[in-house]
This record gives sequence, C-alpha cells and structure tokens, in this order.
Amino acid sequence: MRFFLLFGLLGIFTPVLSQSGTALLLDGSPSSLSTSLDVQPSALPVTTWEAWVYPERTFFGIRQQVLSNDDGNYDRSLLIEAGTDKFAVFVGSGAWQTAPVSVNEWQHIAVVFHPDSTLFYKNGVKYSLGSGTSGMPTGYFLQVGMNPGFGEYFKGKIDEVRIWTVVRSQEQLIAGMSSPPEPDADGLVAWYRMEASGSGSGITLSNSAVTGSVNDGVTTGSPSFGTVSGFPAGIPDQGLRLWLKSDSSVSVSAGKVVSWSDISGTGISLAPAEEPTRPSFLPGTLNGYPVITFDGADDFLQTGSAVSLLGRDSLAITVTLVLKTEPVQSNWANILDYDHDSYSGFTIQQNVGSTNEFFSAASPYVLNTDWQVVSFELVNGPGGFASIRVNGVVVSTASVTSASSFSEPRRLALGRWISYCCNTPGRYWNGSLAEVLIHNRTLTQDEHESLQSYFKGRYETEGLPLPVEMTAFSGSVSNGTLSLAWSTATELHNFGWTVRKKSQLPDSWETLGFVSGKGTTTEPKTYSFSAPVSGPGNQIEICLIQRDLDGTETETGRLILTAESPEKMTVSEAWPNPFNPETQVSVTLAEPSRVRVELVNALGQTVKRDDYSGWSAGVHALKWDGKDQNGHPAASGFYFYRIQAVSLNSGKTENAVRRLVLMK
Repeated sequence: MRFFLLFGLLGIFTPVLSQSGTALLLDGSPSSLSTSLDVQPSALPVTTWEAWVYPERTFFGIRQQVLSNDDGNYDRSLLIEAGTDKFAVFVGSGAWQTAPVSVNEWQHIAVVFHPDSTLFYKNGVKYSLGSGTSGMPTGYFLQVGMNPGFGEYFKGKIDEVRIWTVVRSQEQLIAGMSSPPEPDADGLVAWYRMEASGSGSGITLSNSAVTGSVNDGVTTGSPSFGTVSGFPAGIPDQGLRLWLKSDSSVSVSAGKVVSWSDISGTGISLAPAEEPTRPSFLPGTLNGYPVITFDGADDFLQTGSAVSLLGRDSLAITVTLVLKTEPVQSNWANILDYDHDSYSGFTIQQNVGSTNEFFSAASPYVLNTDWQVVSFELVNGPGGFASIRVNGVVVSTASVTSASSFSEPRRLALGRWISYCCNTPGRYWNGSLAEVLIHNRTLTQDEHESLQSYFKGRYETEGLPLPVEMTAFSGSVSNGTLSLAWSTATELHNFGWTVRKKSQLPDSWETLGFVSGKGTTTEPKTYSFSAPVSGPGNQIEICLIQRDLDGTETETGRLILTAESPEKMTVSEAWPNPFNPETQVSVTLAEPSRVRVELVNALGQTVKRDDYSGWSAGVHALKWDGKDQNGHPAASGFYFYRIQAVSLNSGKTENAVRRLVLMK
C-alpha cells in the first residue's frame, strides 16, 4: 500500500514554547485579576509587560483585554482587537495591530513601553510598532483579563504575568520564557504566578517580586484557577489541536462507534453520518487497549461542521497515527482527510495496487501490517518539506517547491475522502486506529523520541531500529573476480556501502565500487557485489564501509581473501563494461610468465600494445583508460583485449580474448 501526503499549507515554521502548572481561567464573563500597581507612564516611564496567554476565541464583537490599566482611554493596553485575529497594543492615542493570535495554544507575549518607542514580542519574535506617548496621570492600575471602562472580557487562560521597570531585551525575554526570574531581579516589580485554587471574587494572589510585594492581586467576578497541563509524559502539548484516544471520549453502541471526541481541549468530535457506517469498537485488541476499525466498505467518522486545526498563524502540521493497515484495497483509500477537494487542504491517502508502502516524493517505504506509529510532517512553500516517520525514524523526505492557498475552517474525516465538489467515490479505508494526534507545528527530534517512548510503554510498539546491524559478511576470489555477500537485520538511515581493497602502497586503499542501502528498515536485507581484482601474491584484503544519509562512514566488515590458484591462465570479464573512461580485467597466472597485451578495434587494427617481461604467479590487473598508444582518446565502439602469456618455466603459451565497449 502506498500512502500519499497531499497538501497545500503555508511556509516556514517559527517554534513556540509550552506552558504548564496552574493558570488563571477566564470564561469571558466580567472577571479579572485587579492589582494596586500603578502602570501609567508618569509612574512607570519605562516598563516591560509579559505573560503567557491561551486565547480561546478571536473574532469577538468587542476587544478582549489581556493586560491593561483600568482606564477606558487605553493609555496602556495589550489586547485582542475586535473583529480580527490580531494582538493589539494601545499607548494613549496610538494603536497598533501586531502578530496573529494562535487560538487554543499557549503563546508568550510581551510589550515594552518606552517614551521613544513601543515594541511587541510574540514567542520572542520582535515587532516594532511606533513612538511612545506620555499618557494619563498616575492612579490607574494593572488589570489582568479585562478593562472595567468598557467591559472587554478575555476568554481563555493567563499565566506568569510579570511587570518590569526596565526594558527587557529580546534575549532576556526568550530566556525568561522557560526560566523564572529571581524574586529580587533588577526592575521586577510585579510577578503573578497564578498559583491559587478555587473560583470567584476576593481570591488574593501574592506578588512574588520582592520589590513590589505590597501590590497583591485580588480577583473580581468569578474567575477560577486550574491546571493547564494534564498531558502524560511524552505527549507534546504545545500546538496540539486534536488528540483522539480509543480508550477516551468514545461513545459506543452495540460494538459500533457513535462518536469519538478530542481530549486536548478543542471540543472537536467526529461521528458517522448514520448507523450503518459506524466503525467497529474492538476492546482489548492492542496490548489490552481498544482500537477503532474501519471496514473499507462504508465505515467513516467526520466532524459535523468545519473545524480549525492549523491556527491562524500556523506554518506547519504534524499528523501522528497509531495504526494498522490491511494490504488489500478495492479503490484509493483515505485514512485522514481535511477537506481536500480544492487541493488546499491535506489528506493521508493509501494507493491501490502496491503492498505495504508509505510514499512521498523522495522514496517508498515498505511497511508491514503490524501496528505502527506513523508521523506525517509538512512545512509548505519554497524551502519547505514533507517527511514521513515510522516508529520515530525518518523513512522518506522531499522538498516542497510550490504552495497552494489554504483557508480554514474545514471538515475533518477519518476513513474516507470528503468530497462536495466532484462526486468523488468515498475512498473508504480498511484498517484500525488507536490514537490520532495533530499538531499545528513540526515536532523536534526530542519530541518525536518522547512520543515513541510513550507509545512503546503504552502499546509495546516497536522503538527505533538499531543502526545498521550486520549479520553476515563473506567473500571469495576466483578467476580474478571478487565476490562478496552480506546481510543486515536492521538499517537506520543507511545510504549504502563502499567496497575498498588494500593497495600495494602502505596504509592505502582503493575503491572498487558502491552498493546502495535500503534507508531505514526493520526487515532483514541481503546484498552482493562482484568486480575484477588484483594484488601482490594471492592475498586480497577487502574493507566494507557503511555510509549514513548524512555522510557519516563506519567500517562494518573486513576480509582477507586468498585467490584460488588455477591450473592455467584465467581472465575475468571487463568491469565496468560498457565503460567510460576506464575499465579493468584481472589476469590470474598459474606460474610466472612473459605477457603481451594487445588492444585492437573492431577492424582488427592495433590501438595499443604492452609487453611485460615477467609476471609472477597470482592475480594481476589490466586497466585501460580509453586512450591509444600515443595518449589520444579512442573513438567510441567495440574493442578487444588479446592477452598472451608464455610460461617462464615450461615455455607453454596461453591466449585469451575479452570484448570491451567504449561508450562516450
């Protein structure tokens, strides 16, 4: 089975960070955290505000205040602008829209207010806005989550609010995202860690900054405090837009799936259109866990309406599936489809007519029908890429040279292709799923490895294959021809092998040829190689060098072979043949001899001739560089080696002829 990843996404990904612990939870009602910290320009001429935020809506009828003073004139305010998906910064009469808001995702935001300029940062990326302003007099205080002047309520989570009386540099902001400051850090006047419990008005939060300990915050309205993690170790929560687990949030009736709901917090739910199309729910199938099985005939699940998976400023996507495929399909089949009719969504698709292969533009990958953890990763546009990982290992990758437009929201389906424009057949998939994760970003190598550890501990799926693991290596030299054979149990990122032979010079090797590897595989593979060889006496030393995709080379085998002693002269076939610019034959002598080598063309004309007064018994190389006796390039065509050996012991004469083809 070939799997295609078809897409039209965006561009280059900017990494973001995660947040955990306890946060202030705001439901969009008149709720906030009020403080006694005066944040007007006359009180804080220079100040840096920063916080972690998790917005749960953007296109709202009025603005949503994140951090502000409590004055309706917006002298200093950081908010989500009304009717847009942008953060906005207000300074007196100046207002600037900045970076897009990432919905249902933690992001770090910061604003630097300075009399001469205003800067905004999202996840450490800087946006220069405009000049500063003097603002209103003192006496207006920091509010978290709303502005009482206009009732602009934030919906989502806010954590780690920090107010400084100094300009925090870009480097300091990035470093501080994951490392808390010292309570007495220079310029830190307010630090609300949101470490509280309960809900409602009157909950007091201590200011963790030593220099501003009197500026405690008190809740108004009915906010609450709660955990913002809850994900098991190994699951990257940042950018997780969908997480389906076969043992969580699944509604089942008579052994069939009625609905399968997201557990990451997005509220997305998938269900069949009607009862006959429900996939099966099979308990205890995978290491004691249930799985959801699609029959390839009419089973599928889909969202009832369009949903947003990528986020407004997402530039990449990673789809991770714990799946088991079946080898036979009656038509093209879609495992996962995100409304791909216009080729501006994406789909993971199984091709008919081939067996157990994942495919991208780079190369196919042989996949058996065991349970696998498969990740599809895309960054669209020039400089982007598509890649496929199986059990955490990259098995296929390709560059993306062009991008299609993309718009959201779209409808998501499992087990078939959604088609509204073209009456496309359903393309139902025959296979099983245990988990589905969709991140609106690429994952780091460490995150991929953490995922594999999670899945291996849960389902006992295969981990990473070992680096190239040799199981056998043997060879022989007969009639001047070297023959090698070797095998592997597993291969990881294996580009191939270089075959080298010890030369007559000390510590020097010559390359005989190259054999391509299988990339990454957990299945046994066998290889062979042959070429004419020569050497002093009958001893031939061979070295096998394995090369990774990144160019790293490792010696994986070494042999010292003894050439068989023939009863008469033997001459190997030319190698390579046809050739350009050089070819070689090996001559093995049974006893010391005087040798004449004559090279003739198809008309019988001598092109080159060499006489050797005495060769020892053993293997000898004859090489031709495609030039005649005078050093001029010979024409393309057929040529013949005529080799005559006269024994220095008995005077016995032996002859041999080998045909060559020079092709330019």
